[in-house]
Amino acid sequence: MAAFKENIIGRLDPVCGLQIDASKAKFQSTFEETTYYFCPKNCKDRFEEEPAKYDGDSNNRED
Repeated sequence: MAAFKENIIGRLDPVCGLQIDASKAKFQSTFEETTYYFCPKNCKDRFEEEPAKYDGDSNNRED
């Protein structure tokens, strides 16, 4: 299990960096068995075009 940093709200959108409350996130995507959360749909869409670009030491990982 990979480590991720929690903050007061939850996780960070890996595309725009905004804080996300994962329990209320409307958009999510899975890449290499890791779930990522997004604020707007366009961030989710950008992530899904090049997920490896945004994968890494993200505060948004849940695996």
